Amino acid sequence: MVIITGTSSGIGKYLAKYYLEKGEIVVGISRKHSLEHKNYSAITCDLSDYSSIKALDLSNVITNEEIILINNAGVIGDIIPTSKCDLKHFYEVAMVNIVALQYITAHVLNISNKNQVKTIVNISSGAGRRPIASWSAYCSSKAAVDMFSLTLQEELLEQNQTTKVFSLAPGVVDTKMQNTIRKSNPNDFSSHNTFVKLKEENALNSPEATAQKIDLFINAKKDVHQVINRIT
Repeated sequence: MVIITGTSSGIGKYLAKYYLEKGEIVVGISRKHSLEHKNYSAITCDLSDYSSIKALDLSNVITNEEIILINNAGVIGDIIPTSKCDLKHFYEVAMVNIVALQYITAHVLNISNKNQVKTIVNISSGAGRRPIASWSAYCSSKAAVDMFSLTLQEELLEQNQTTKVFSLAPGVVDTKMQNTIRKSNPNDFSSHNTFVKLKEENALNSPEATAQKIDLFINAKKDVHQVINRIT
């Protein structure tokens, strides 16, 4: 069983499709759902909303199979200097990128049997490891994802759990987030031209290929308990 957040589009959607094609049972957690399959369970949840996250209950869809949890959902928010950001911006980025991720991880571990969760992959970003002006909330949230992953792995090892936790930066992928970045105001975002050129030069990874690489990464690291890595 594979549980994936953010399956409406981008990497999350293609991860779901990829695992469904492999014959896996897939649980998709997203505000919207564009996939229909006999092995796909659509769980509607707004990960930017506290009440929606709190109401999330996966106990009815969890089976006795091994579980892979992929926390993929993420938002970049407004691409503007920190001084121009309002409370809504900081709240939504933090809720989707780190609070929901932490809570869903805790929920899945709580309702599953010991060692049933085989792998947890938290989709991070290179932006969590280097500062990018006008992305303060996004960069901070992804740095938090990395540290949460490291801390969670320490806890699980202390509890003699075999679950492996990865914080994985997938590289620059051709998703809706990239559209948002290119549509940002160059006066507010000094790196604007860099991201425009990535698209013009066909330097973006496809979400389809990225989904396959993530699965290859998971299966290639069978003997590794903790890694902060990057696939390109």
